Amino acid sequence: MRFFIIDYSEIHYKSKGKDTPPARRRGKFIQIRKDKTEYLVLSPGDFTAYHANIAEKFFSQNEIEGTYNNKRDHYEIRNPDWDIVGGGMWSINEKEKRRIRLFNG
Repeated sequence: MRFFIIDYSEIHYKSKGKDTPPARRRGKFIQIRKDKTEYLVLSPGDFTAYHANIAEKFFSQNEIEGTYNNKRDHYEIRNPDWDIVGGGMWSINEKEKRRIRLFNG
């Protein structure tokens, strides 16, 4: 099993004109699986309103088609090889050496 963590913090904070993400930050995550590979995709809270937005960003970057529901709070992919297996909230505090905390929120 291979495991990757993808953190959209760098992209988000650079788009806001900051060189690096703050040491303390929090947001939403989704967990995605393809074959024997797992992806934990982290997104700062003010970057994506819904977990579906994280899914859209990840799958778009990987050229996998999907669609939103009418409320745009659920994203469905059209590829049976990929599966969204979970999600929740995360926080990180690099100053206190607490690297990452995952939880349902």
